[in-house]
Amino acid sequence: MFIPLKYILGAVAGILLSALLLHTCAEIRDTARRASCRPHVLFQNSEAFAKEHEGLFPPLSAVAGVLIYDVAVCEECKNYSQDHICEFDRQREDRAFHEIMYDHQFNDWSYVYLGYFIEDEAQLLAFADAYREAIASGRDFTGDLPVGKGKGTGGGDSLRRMQSLETLLASDAPPVKRPSEIPVVIEWPENHRHPGGHVVYLDGHTEFVDYPGKFPMTPAVIAALRDLDNYAPRVRYESYQD
Repeated sequence: MFIPLKYILGAVAGILLSALLLHTCAEIRDTARRASCRPHVLFQNSEAFAKEHEGLFPPLSAVAGVLIYDVAVCEECKNYSQDHICEFDRQREDRAFHEIMYDHQFNDWSYVYLGYFIEDEAQLLAFADAYREAIASGRDFTGDLPVGKGKGTGGGDSLRRMQSLETLLASDAPPVKRPSEIPVVIEWPENHRHPGGHVVYLDGHTEFVDYPGKFPMTPAVIAALRDLDNYAPRVRYESYQD
């Protein structure tokens, strides 16, 4: 049966238009999900803590595999549990919020808090090694973190505990990399349809960084953080149903 060319072309155009609309809708949904993420709240909590603690940001949790600040010493942080979970995570799987409410501790389900001045990939890998050593020996993260000669902040021997930008600029401490390049909070890169995640920097600005991409969204950094995240067994949500 003969089909006029105009009908064939019309059908093809309709298929292409439908595909374009579906792609556009997916992009719009992903943009909305990105906008719903609130990693900056962790930064704001840290700044509020610093105002009451000589400019220091909250210490990293000493619980193995929990890469978030220690809410046991951060009263400013306790009223924002839902802000520690990306909206996309909450829609995808409700387990995260139940985990937080069950054990009353904040977790790194959506975001990682570093707690130290980490300027590049090499320092992050040194941090990972030092983190394991500290956890194994029962040390907390209230002080600077020894990492070895030349591997620390500013080329020193330790990673310095994170301070507010105001405190850093007023101190006599060795200079660090530009504040706009020092990550404070990192979002896991698989939270969104487009690979990548939000990064909150020391100067307070938030940027969506593609993965793989620039530091800290490099494969080596994310793999190291994932390894730390899995450092200790985690209680699964299913076990709460027993």
